[in-house]
Amino acid sequence: WSVLATVIGKGLSFVAQIVLGLYLSKGDFGVYAIAMSAASFAFAFRDGGLWNVLISRGAREFETIAGPIYWMGVLTSSVAAAVLVAAAPLIAMAYGDPRLTWLIIIIAISWPLSAPSWVMRTRLMIELRFREYTTANTITALVRYGSMITFAIAGFGPLSFVLPLLTAAISDNIAGYWLTRDRSWKRPVRLELWRPLLPQSAWCIVGTLANAT
Repeated sequence: WSVLATVIGKGLSFVAQIVLGLYLSKGDFGVYAIAMSAASFAFAFRDGGLWNVLISRGAREFETIAGPIYWMGVLTSSVAAAVLVAAAPLIAMAYGDPRLTWLIIIIAISWPLSAPSWVMRTRLMIELRFREYTTANTITALVRYGSMITFAIAGFGPLSFVLPLLTAAISDNIAGYWLTRDRSWKRPVRLELWRPLLPQSAWCIVGTLANAT
């Protein structure tokens, strides 16, 4: 199932790149690359590696820590997004391209919007439901790359790269709920568990920062 999901995702990405290559300029590709590079450092704090902690604890502790990890993820992704939004005009000014502002802002907005799907996807992995996990990945890939092609043909320029992040986040949440019926937003916050959980995600943050660098 993992191989199938990879083949489908890469295939759709390949088709999308051909279409974008026909409709977008080299400058459009360049400004998107700059926006993603600028966002990569904040990305390290988007979820704080919390989903890896949830996976490592397994099914036995899922119901206990899924709530606090979800709310911690919402908080960290929202803070990272807010910092990135605040920095967007400065980054655009540094590169002398005002288009960067909205590209970076849209990337940032997609992070907290994706938070509900993270717990749902993690649940599928923990329960070894790889067929359903593949289904969710395939739906997201279809929506993301389909939107990318649609926006490019419609003349959205470099926004064609980032607007699909929003449509993909929404479809990911819908697909995840359809497959799991998990309602993380109704789980208790349980602040007393936050402190022991956070240090466990530190290595994940270090690894992401290293990759970004």
